Amino acid sequence: MQQRGMNSGSAHLAVTAAVVTVLALSGCASRVGDVDEPANAAEAKQTTQRTEREILGLLPPGTASDLQQADEGTLMNCGERRALWAGAATVAVDESTDYAQLLDVIAADYEASTEFEIDRAPSAAGEPSVQFVHENGESYLIGPRREDRRLEVLSFSPCFDLVEGQRAGTSF
Repeated sequence: MQQRGMNSGSAHLAVTAAVVTVLALSGCASRVGDVDEPANAAEAKQTTQRTEREILGLLPPGTASDLQQADEGTLMNCGERRALWAGAATVAVDESTDYAQLLDVIAADYEASTEFEIDRAPSAAGEPSVQFVHENGESYLIGPRREDRRLEVLSFSPCFDLVEGQRAGTSF
């Protein structure tokens, strides 16, 4: 798949629309036991974007094209001087795509992992979706974006400490 940057405006809109739901489902965790958290926003973004690409890379060859990944995400509040990085990535799929089947392919790979809890509940709109939540608060919500025939991954890093000059609610 060829990778392109997403329009940051549409990416921010998509991320903002899902943030309330995802944070309500997973919460924003800080360090849990011996689980490491990102050192800073740049590390959180890099790790989260890599996982977005890995998730979409699980799709069978020929089922998806035109990987678009948001160049910027949003720093979301996680508490006093703490934030998480929220971003998004999508791939194009054809009209006949069975989204539930694609989600099954992705979820099957993660079900073997002891690192992520898997939730296969339908979205508020009744669409098939799957969410992966790590014990450190990192989470990924995957589902269809039917209006433009894309499969979307909304991603949320673990919480991290903000550095001087950074604040929640801004792009990064």
